[in-house]
Amino acid sequence: MRPTLLVVAAAVLAACSGTKVARRPAPPPRAPWVVYPEAEVKDWKNAHEYKGAPLCQRCHASPDGKLVVEDPPALCYQCHVAARMTHVNKIQRPPPRTLPYAAGGRIVCHTCHEIHDVKAQRYGFRGPMTAACLECHARH
Repeated sequence: MRPTLLVVAAAVLAACSGTKVARRPAPPPRAPWVVYPEAEVKDWKNAHEYKGAPLCQRCHASPDGKLVVEDPPALCYQCHVAARMTHVNKIQRPPPRTLPYAAGGRIVCHTCHEIHDVKAQRYGFRGPMTAACLECHARH
């Protein structure tokens, strides 16, 4: 008899006899992010990279441990120099469907950058730099 038929047959027999079939318990739900002790991370500079992953609590943790989502430029300006972000808050008409924008086609940091995986491409761009720029610009 095939293994699947054996499992089905055992389940049917157990159901008919009133015996419960033991099931593996579901794994515990994963936390949305790992919260590190503040003393461990207080002097860490790069919130995009800590132990191989973003240091989520730097940008997103509230005092009660819940997820906080702020306006992307305001959040990014906490560490990055606003004067260097020349495209942020400009309106792209029409916005390409391949990139995420804020309401009304407003360019935000994560329009061009994959902020949760800055190691995938240089400077955290969503693709090779020239290809990313050509999403909006005719030439670069």
